[in-house]
Amino acid sequence: DLRIERIGNVIYYKKDGTVLRQITVDGSIQLNAALSFRKLGTKLEAPTVSFGAEEPLNLTVTWNHVFQGTQTGSIDVTPSGGEAPYIYLWSPGGEITEDISSLAPGIYTITITDANTDTYQKTISIGYGVEWTDLVGVDTVGNSLNKIGTLSSFIDGAASKNILKKNEDGWVEYKVLETNKIKIFGLSAYPNTSATISTIEYGYQIRTDGKVFIYELGNIILQTIEYTLGDVLKIERSDSFINYYQNGELKRQVATDANRKLIVDVSMHGLAGKLEEIATSFPTPPSIAFSVTQVSVDHSVLGTVDLTITQGTPPYSYQWLPGGMVTEDLSGLTPESYSVVVTDATGRTGERTIGVGYDVVWKNLVNTTIT
Repeated sequence: DLRIERIGNVIYYKKDGTVLRQITVDGSIQLNAALSFRKLGTKLEAPTVSFGAEEPLNLTVTWNHVFQGTQTGSIDVTPSGGEAPYIYLWSPGGEITEDISSLAPGIYTITITDANTDTYQKTISIGYGVEWTDLVGVDTVGNSLNKIGTLSSFIDGAASKNILKKNEDGWVEYKVLETNKIKIFGLSAYPNTSATISTIEYGYQIRTDGKVFIYELGNIILQTIEYTLGDVLKIERSDSFINYYQNGELKRQVATDANRKLIVDVSMHGLAGKLEEIATSFPTPPSIAFSVTQVSVDHSVLGTVDLTITQGTPPYSYQWLPGGMVTEDLSGLTPESYSVVVTDATGRTGERTIGVGYDVVWKNLVNTTIT
């Protein structure tokens, strides 16, 4: 009777109950039974073990990015392997549920522990929906693009208001939801108002034949990748490299200049095509709208500027010139041009110059009334 057993941090080799050898080991490491044969035809009859057969602890994850509103992301996990019941712990937030929702964009980590105290950890990134601008031959429905151009060529597309700052890591991600139209998405230097395929610096072209091509400035770099519906394609800038991923597997890495702003860039081929929701790790900068009260001629009423900030990431800070004011709105103003820089929580900025003048005093009215 030959036996190898672990008790605590010790491995024992035994024959008929007598210890032949013992060694100290790390008792926290998972072990499995293994065997090897030297000669053809060798047989090992009915070995037994004291532990059950288990698949390794694992997680299958699906997620939704923040396409509408500010906290609409969600993550759904399905555990497998190990031994139930499972214990869940999310960070940040400390939730102990299997799934989480009402999420803002960010990075979330789940740690799952099974009944044997084995653990498995996974990190998921929730991104922002793309806000589109520079539309050529397309219109928007939510965060999706519909091709309305009538030419079947890569001259229609759009660019993002979302901007990846200089020397900032970030990514753009697209989940393949349909295969009946050709389109390309990727990252380009800011600004880029062209909608042609040749100006997209780093791009994935999703084709109708089940293939994905990597395109860089109109040149085919790689054309051997196959895809199926539901595949997640991601292009990432990390330090001074551009990384292309398919379902988390690295497909290509190329050096890049990190000291540039980047945007999401798309171009669409064919008629009536659609590009579903694309997500990024980087948000839009603040957008500034304003209303002005002008100064009365006799200065009995002084001017005001009332700002309305949308997009970007609150809270916002303000810097005005001239005067150096740091409030959102201004009052008691004399006629002048006032410039404001609005900075959001991510360090992105929006700028506007606003003129405050005099109210017009009308005279010599002919068949006209002032209201």
